[in-house]
Amino acid sequence: MKKLLIIFLLLSVKLFSQTPEEMLKLGDDSFMNGKPAEAVDYYTQYIRIYKDSANAYTSRANAYTMMRDYKMAMVDFNTALFFNPNLSRAYSGRGAVYYFIGNTQEAVNDLNKSIGLDPAQTLSYQTLASIYTSEKKYSDAMNVIDRAIIQNPDDSENYRIKGTIYYYMNDMASSFPFLDKAIELAPGKSRNYTTRGAYYKDINELDKAMADYNKALELNPGDAEALARKGIVLLLQKKYKEAVEFMEKGLALDPSMKENIKQYLDEAKANSK
Repeated sequence: MKKLLIIFLLLSVKLFSQTPEEMLKLGDDSFMNGKPAEAVDYYTQYIRIYKDSANAYTSRANAYTMMRDYKMAMVDFNTALFFNPNLSRAYSGRGAVYYFIGNTQEAVNDLNKSIGLDPAQTLSYQTLASIYTSEKKYSDAMNVIDRAIIQNPDDSENYRIKGTIYYYMNDMASSFPFLDKAIELAPGKSRNYTTRGAYYKDINELDKAMADYNKALELNPGDAEALARKGIVLLLQKKYKEAVEFMEKGLALDPSMKENIKQYLDEAKANSK
């Protein structure tokens, strides 16, 4: 028993030996590396010491958002704005959560508030443009993303979104140059290849689509969307067993895709027997 207690104490000393600043940085690193639950733990340790840190609550809220725990994210964003009512990034993050839970008007209000407080808050433009695109307000979406490009011409996500807007406008000729630009600016970002691959698939350029999905998975083997979309292309190529394998891998990583790929997965399973 004493030996176990000594081991526990040693582990506890090791766990809490970081300074608050180190805990904050570890949280940021975990978040950037796609480990939101780990990030939440580090941010929580920091908040125990600095209970009124609006930035820390915002960072933890963003991690909760990545985990799709929107209830906890909203609590933290509201707390951040209680301590700092002028924190642009908190409005930006809360606006995204409002959108995810279906409150579009509050989302738009928060995102515009974020931009008003900090015109360089690129993420707010990007989220707002995505909302307008989903509502088929393409002129508004294009205006917003062009403002984002003016603010940050080197952010690849601005060009990926602009290409997406053209895609939904059925203007594929205009879409691809912006998707190419996104990849040129961020060749190590898997999402850029996954998006372009989806659009190649829609114009029946299956070899190009497959090349993009393979590149996305080379960069990020855990890219659930790339796995599922590669499975769909394999289905179209009549490689049914492989199609089932890749779609099920993607679905295991992101069950929220179930309704979107169910028809394709059922078809692949029926033909693989």
